[in-house]
Amino acid sequence: MHLSKLMVTQGLLAASALACRVPRPKHGGAKIDTIKDDPIKIEPIKSGPIKIDPIKSDPITNDPVKEGSVENETAKDDPTKSNDTNNNGTETDSILEPGLKWEICIHNPIKHDSVDDIVPSEATVFGIDLAHAQEFPGMIPALKEAGKIVLCYFNAGAVQNWDEDKGDFPKEATGKGLDPPYVGEEGEWYLDIRHPRVLELMKKRLDAAVEIGCDGVDPDNVDAWAAHGDDPTGFRLTPEDYADYLASLAEHAHSLTTKSGRPLLVGQKNAPAIAPSLVSILDFAVLESCREWSFCGDFQPYVQAGKPVFQIEYPPSLEETGSISDEDMRLFCEEPTSKHGDEGFSRILKWASAQLDGWGQYCGGETFEQPTIG
Repeated sequence: MHLSKLMVTQGLLAASALACRVPRPKHGGAKIDTIKDDPIKIEPIKSGPIKIDPIKSDPITNDPVKEGSVENETAKDDPTKSNDTNNNGTETDSILEPGLKWEICIHNPIKHDSVDDIVPSEATVFGIDLAHAQEFPGMIPALKEAGKIVLCYFNAGAVQNWDEDKGDFPKEATGKGLDPPYVGEEGEWYLDIRHPRVLELMKKRLDAAVEIGCDGVDPDNVDAWAAHGDDPTGFRLTPEDYADYLASLAEHAHSLTTKSGRPLLVGQKNAPAIAPSLVSILDFAVLESCREWSFCGDFQPYVQAGKPVFQIEYPPSLEETGSISDEDMRLFCEEPTSKHGDEGFSRILKWASAQLDGWGQYCGGETFEQPTIG
């Protein structure tokens, strides 16, 4: 997950929509350190390269597939398919619903030699990295064999030096670099998401997600708008710019047909300021540290609309000591959902934003560890 130096306080949220700048860790996470002048310092973690060349055949059946659309004949009678529509007229689907257990592992590729490798078995939804799924084409079929819904993380608001399509992004649309440590050869730069070519290239990433079998996508780096004298991207982007951008991505995604015979789903990553504009358009949300930063309640409209909110919390004691302190257990698990506004959310505990690996724990449950490669 990705980046930027962001500030969220309850006072800022109440004062101005522009103040709703939420910590967004990088792919595989982002280490959060306390600093004097900014409560959040996020250090990006390198993600895998994005490939956008379409697959010429279905990796399971080896049948030819149509670019931008992969059809599965068995999906025609899928009992989970719905004819409901959301407010923008897009057909929706009951494949996702609030309260589903989930796991996210994007720091390393997950091990997928057999169904037994897919842990925890009770998780219905798995979040993985799009580039990892492209590098290991057997990963998603293994998850599907285990009966999982697959959400593919990708970088929607920045380009990385190691992305295969990096050279396709116009120079004039490539902005400021993200925070260290990635500089020089290990660089990553914000994009002007208003540029038509940027949207075109990101649509190709959505096409690639469909081709490899993702059910939905988790677009990161979508809240780096300018506020309070801070202009992270160099383009003076606004919350409205990001809301329009995500709506355009969703329009394209919903026009595609996944291998399960449904539209490609699109989520919202953090960014509570634009949630009211997107809840009728997007299909789910992924939140990080919403209990710690007191913005869970901004996403209750998703649950009320029958759309899941996948919540990640990073208890500081886990990263520091390897176990959850009593204080953290109270904050992240025992305090009532009514206090934090996260009723109906799908909550998981992880080591830290820099360690979105296979380790995890559900409140009230034992720890688990999804085997990974590398």
